[in-house]
Amino acid sequence: MGGLLSKTTVAALAVGGIIYFLLNRKRITGAIFVLIANKVAERTVKKLTSPGAICEVERITVKGEKYSAYKNAPKNLAKLFFDGKRHSKNDFLVFTGKPGYPEKRFTYHQAATDAALLGQAMVAKMGFRQGDNVAILLPNMNENAISLISVTSCGGVAVMLNGWWEGEEIDVYLSDSQSKILIIDEARLNRLGNQRLGKHIAKGLKVILIQKIDEASNYVKPLPLNIYSYEALIKEARSEADAKVLGDPFQFLVDSSEKPIKQTDNAMILYTSGTTGTSKGVMLSHLALTQSVESYNLFLQVIKALKGPPNLQRCDLITGPLFHTSGLLGLFLAFRGGHKLVFFPRWRVDELIDIMIKEKVTYFAGVPTMIGDMISNENFIKNKEKFSFNNLGTGGAKIDPSSINNVNMLFPAASQGTGWGMTETAALGTVIGGPQFLALPQTCGKPHVISEVKIINPDTLEEIKTQDTRGELCLRTPTIMNGYWNRPEETKESFIPGTKWFRTGDIGTRDKNGFYYIVDRIKDIVIRGGENISCSEVEAVGMQLQSVVECAAFGLPDSRLGERLCMAVLPANYSVTEQHIKDHVAKNLAKFKVPSTVFIRKTPLPRNAVGKIVKAKLKEEYSE
Repeated sequence: MGGLLSKTTVAALAVGGIIYFLLNRKRITGAIFVLIANKVAERTVKKLTSPGAICEVERITVKGEKYSAYKNAPKNLAKLFFDGKRHSKNDFLVFTGKPGYPEKRFTYHQAATDAALLGQAMVAKMGFRQGDNVAILLPNMNENAISLISVTSCGGVAVMLNGWWEGEEIDVYLSDSQSKILIIDEARLNRLGNQRLGKHIAKGLKVILIQKIDEASNYVKPLPLNIYSYEALIKEARSEADAKVLGDPFQFLVDSSEKPIKQTDNAMILYTSGTTGTSKGVMLSHLALTQSVESYNLFLQVIKALKGPPNLQRCDLITGPLFHTSGLLGLFLAFRGGHKLVFFPRWRVDELIDIMIKEKVTYFAGVPTMIGDMISNENFIKNKEKFSFNNLGTGGAKIDPSSINNVNMLFPAASQGTGWGMTETAALGTVIGGPQFLALPQTCGKPHVISEVKIINPDTLEEIKTQDTRGELCLRTPTIMNGYWNRPEETKESFIPGTKWFRTGDIGTRDKNGFYYIVDRIKDIVIRGGENISCSEVEAVGMQLQSVVECAAFGLPDSRLGERLCMAVLPANYSVTEQHIKDHVAKNLAKFKVPSTVFIRKTPLPRNAVGKIVKAKLKEEYSE
């Protein structure tokens, strides 16, 4: 461990290991174990963030506000990408392929070269300038990552549009973002449609298309006017490039902006998931993203200090889309550690097994549904000895403790973890991992070193300091968004007046050891006859039934009560009845919390890109 841990800490780890063994074998209380694990983690973090250490923390001032920040974090994304030079020959991007788009593999040097060439082409052919918004609408593929690297290194703003949107949504948010250039693939271009596309081109939009290739004949369709081929642009730029670009693309990326990139400049616009209404563009700065990356780098350094360095190049299977912070942070974090990233075009466990084994995937993170899919797949379990996992993460929804235990049984040497954050905080908030997570699977952890968390009364805005008391969680950190794109009033309303405390809208509690728990969302409440009903509470009772695969509680208008509580249920079998669900809820909750109507479905509940149930669609469906 390189002398990082003191003898006292090593002794504590040994004791913790013994207690952990007893926990699994004898099922004794975990209180002492949690306390020891806490102390070990805190001691390790303190050493890693102390003056002169790899993740040293300092105080900085941003727009008049003082924050804790990582001193050694890159000052902008171009300088983060420069870190790739240390891993120049390492595998970086692996796209496993799909019809029309063959498998592709890039080293760090190859990816940086293409990013530099694309930037040159956009400047020369399309009039791209620093500060311009460039929309990227692609599935998880190498070209998506390279486009993002290129745009942000040049000082542009990468607008990561939701790859699952249909034509009308693409049209709306392409207009909303005021993008000068659109980088898109054929499937999404077809969704947008010629008429909508023509309208945008007439207003000056330039389009770069990732074309399908007929693998048998190598045929590529000719392009209409005003649409540029991604491959052709890079090929032409390569033929004209000088030795500086091809020899050291990493330095070229750092030097490619017209003027120095400020830490507070916008780097990206990400659209919120739109669970409750219209999506808003979240403006994230270079500072927000690089500091968020460094926070997760610290987490990796803690694991490395406690477990020792890995014996394989870390290889991440990227399941989160790159229009979401979970996917983006996986991409950015790779540059700090020289990780290999694997993009798989669709979530099918049977098809993934060979890929995971072939590429020696060491890290996997996904929503709980994905974890459940894996550990319940017989073929996956049968091949468990062939996998190389040493880290597994989850988030985006509540986690079933039994799934965590099952993963631990399958891969006892792998660290597990989770966290809490949101688009507006560049995914930063709280984090937990390792033995602590196994002992406390329902918590979302403790604040990151550079994050401050407090709980307030959402009505009075007064801070709640008592433990185990529900309130709205608020965050203050240098990773907070610059604001919502072109929505100053909504930006203002998202903060406690006169402060930089961001109101998350999540209801949570804090226990005596400082761990936080997410228990609800402010807007996920039905007010029935003046009584507030927590939807998550009703859903939790519904999920107790083995005959229920998934369910969601929500409100519909009621002329007498204001709102009536409804529940949509996907059953395991269709012998389940509305009355059966109501009777079960009535046995466990107060009468006013029993749904007035239960809708038995034959199809899964609608979810957004990050796996959250979209209740607005349920309300629309059942209001008809």
